[in-house]
Amino acid sequence: MDASLQKLSDDISLLAISVVANEWRAQGHELSGSAVRQMETLVRMEINTLVIEGLVPNYMAINNEGVPANRIPYYPGSGRKESEYIKGLMKYVQQRMGKSEKESKSIAFAIASKHKKEGMPTKNSVIKHSKTGRRTGFIEIALDKNSPKFIELIENAITFSVEATIESYYKSILNR
Repeated sequence: MDASLQKLSDDISLLAISVVANEWRAQGHELSGSAVRQMETLVRMEINTLVIEGLVPNYMAINNEGVPANRIPYYPGSGRKESEYIKGLMKYVQQRMGKSEKESKSIAFAIASKHKKEGMPTKNSVIKHSKTGRRTGFIEIALDKNSPKFIELIENAITFSVEATIESYYKSILNR
């Protein structure tokens, strides 16, 4: 990949991660900053086409889509001794609310019950945590809202490339 394409891909990657991270935060998802730190892009060429693929942690993708109530992995009265879902909610409660392990367990079960009824996100979480009135779709919203910035980056790169090509052409003619 030549230097100008590398710079363009770097600039687009940086902008994409930045705007998605900002929307993630505005929707009230950020807890420790770990999700944003794990975001990355993969850049590759496919038949004269620059492809930039954004990668996010699984839980970030789940939050982007939301989860319908019938897909919440909580089964009250099942008698299961362990649940990764409940463990995850307990960890969330401890980090978000600063509760003890004992307190976090009962709160985690209350959240799980609410998720089982409403899905995720819950209506209350939108009111309580989001500055945008949304708790899903942050990736698409961020990229759509900032499409003029992406277009400007691409237009500037094309302009620079054309100008450099013309300048190089004239220099080669003049040096004959």
